Amino acid sequence: MELDWIIVCEYATRDKANKLSVLGEFTSVFLPKFPGQMPIMYVVLRWKVDEGIATDFSDNVKIVNSRGEVVAEAPLSEASVEPGRRITTVRRFEFVTFPSPDMYFVEAYWKGQLMGKDHFFVRAVSA
Repeated sequence: MELDWIIVCEYATRDKANKLSVLGEFTSVFLPKFPGQMPIMYVVLRWKVDEGIATDFSDNVKIVNSRGEVVAEAPLSEASVEPGRRITTVRRFEFVTFPSPDMYFVEAYWKGQLMGKDHFFVRAVSA
């Protein structure tokens, strides 16, 4: 199992034909005060299943600060996947509270093992 990529964005969805739409990809969040809250954000992950290995798929996504403290966690996502296929998961986070300006990381886990991460910044902006 490999993690191809991670996208952090304002909104992501799939239509009836399973087409993925991603809106508002970002690398920085600007908040007027701290602790500050992001009402809704999405994390999209693309996974590749190894050839010849059928698996029960179970991923977990965490948002952590630069000290490794978890500020948000998405519930487990589970599915069965055929070998050699890619699977894209869309995770919705609501009311994520950021305690301070910092670099935050999206960590992607498969079966409890960290498979990859990406970062974004939370910055202060004057109101």
